[in-house]
Amino acid sequence: MRPGAALHSSKNDSWVTPQNIVNRAHTLFGGPPDLDPASSPEANGMMRAKQIITREQDALTVDWPVVDTLWLNPPGGKLRGKSMAGLFWGRFVWAYRHGRFKRGLFLGFSLNILQVAQAYDVVPPTDFPLCIPRNRISFVLPDESGTSYHEGGSATHPNVIVYAGPRGWDDDRFLAAFGGLGATSFPTSRVPRV
Repeated sequence: MRPGAALHSSKNDSWVTPQNIVNRAHTLFGGPPDLDPASSPEANGMMRAKQIITREQDALTVDWPVVDTLWLNPPGGKLRGKSMAGLFWGRFVWAYRHGRFKRGLFLGFSLNILQVAQAYDVVPPTDFPLCIPRNRISFVLPDESGTSYHEGGSATHPNVIVYAGPRGWDDDRFLAAFGGLGATSFPTSRVPRV
């Protein structure tokens, strides 16, 4: 990260998930996720996903393996003028609808993902169970070398955690894992799989 880069803006695209959110994801999944399609070996030291897709492998163009559980905290910034969060949200929804994972969590650094979904004509996060943390998440940031991490302070925007998975028992698990973090909501209908 460049010195003085703004937290959670297009100037800083790497916001590692803090341990308290990692612990909640592990609680929901019953352990580390099978796949994190937006990670690095260093960042995965906390999430401990069984498989990762790195920036160099480009999760927006490669096929994601079929897994049971998936965690996604997308990078920030833009790619050819398009929001990376929006592009990854679209890929997350597509992967869920096409059975690439059974249960997944998407961490949106900003509630702006709602507007992004609308602009990109993608199913919005409100069609899934979600949690809006009462306090902004304090992400972990890389140092200038990108090889070690430190607490980065609170996000500049309200955050959202979106859950894609089967109804019923998993709704209760999502509420148990994330309900204490903030406001949760459950839609009356769900995004169908293809």
